[in-house]
Amino acid sequence: YPGGVKAKPPFEMGVANLDTFMEAYNFRGKTVVPFVTSGGSQLGDSAKNMQALSSGAEVMAGKRFSADVSGKELAAWALEWI
Repeated sequence: YPGGVKAKPPFEMGVANLDTFMEAYNFRGKTVVPFVTSGGSQLGDSAKNMQALSSGAEVMAGKRFSADVSGKELAAWALEWI
């Protein structure tokens, strides 16, 4: 993905792991679009926190999908960003 990164950090394991993931990689010049599937948890301040940890990147607001989201719905949403 030119200018983009496809990655899935372990969101389900907590904020500390997400922070470590964001600090471990160079996202400068990249657009980061966080998304999760969840039975209830929202994204909260994740995008704001990710922006603070990734100097030079543009972190978008992101989206939470329900735990039973279809692959078709996820693919349609992802195509907006690719």
